[in-house]
Amino acid sequence: MGTHRRRGLGDVVESTLKAVGVTPESVTKLFGSCGGCARRRKWLNKLSEWAESVICGKKSQDEALEDLAKLDPRIKPDIPKPEDQQKEP
Repeated sequence: MGTHRRRGLGDVVESTLKAVGVTPESVTKLFGSCGGCARRRKWLNKLSEWAESVICGKKSQDEALEDLAKLDPRIKPDIPKPEDQQKEP
């Protein structure tokens, strides 16, 4: 029995594109460079791991937002602190 590697979203996108003939080599041939295929695959895999942890409730909302900001520095989560939240009258 072989080792089963868990597939993330990036792996699924890569295999789907490969099935229709879109590979890093074909992109390089057409455009001169791949432009970060491996980086995007890795990022999408991390994003799918993050989404699974949120959906399965493995992390609090605050933890999930902080983790998402680590995946993409452009994301600036605005997490209100409990003392900053106003109570409803």
